[in-house]
Amino acid sequence: MDLKLNGLNTTKQSSHKSDLQKKRLKKACDEFSAYFVKQMLSSMRKTVQKDDFLNGGNSEEIFKDMLDLEYAKNMTKNKQLGLSELLYNKLSKNI
Repeated sequence: MDLKLNGLNTTKQSSHKSDLQKKRLKKACDEFSAYFVKQMLSSMRKTVQKDDFLNGGNSEEIFKDMLDLEYAKNMTKNKQLGLSELLYNKLSKNI
């Protein structure tokens, strides 16, 4: 009887460990996706010609960088590209 209880505890522990790993993996996939999208948005922004009339200097560059990061987080959170889910589905098979 003790063996059955120990087996159940081991199963619960491994299940809990697996759930924790999946949560960490999901978070890592979301963060990677947001970073990737931010890099993409920043690269796209560099292709747009700057207007000398409204050039804000360093403060504008910092603002645009922060804005791109927020756009990327929102796009990842709202699953607009599906990159995070694709990565998670592929990598979670190994857990």
